[in-house]
Amino acid sequence: TADENNMRVDRFLEARFPGLSFSHIQRIVRKGELGVNGKRADSKDRLEEGQSVRIPPLRLDAPLAATWILDHPLGRVPAVQVFLGTGEAVLADITADTARITVTFPSPRQGFVLAF
Repeated sequence: TADENNMRVDRFLEARFPGLSFSHIQRIVRKGELGVNGKRADSKDRLEEGQSVRIPPLRLDAPLAATWILDHPLGRVPAVQVFLGTGEAVLADITADTARITVTFPSPRQGFVLAF
């Protein structure tokens, strides 16, 4: 987006995923898991409006909740997979649009979502 123009890649992740530690962000970049326009990104690279950012699956610590609401930076309706904290894939009621994913369970759960 325009407000993210000229933002460093590591600061972009920090802003989009406030629950992600900075050391985790650095590890993602160092391992080559983060890409910009199909190429491996360096943490000091700066974003330009309209670039595509590839973000690897992230495991964010989350409290128990029956409804998870997650903002995502993809700019399109993503495919979504839901996992419990144990890594087990589960079925849930999922609603997604170009900016947000809502996952609803019958009872509180902890886990993570992969959006791609």
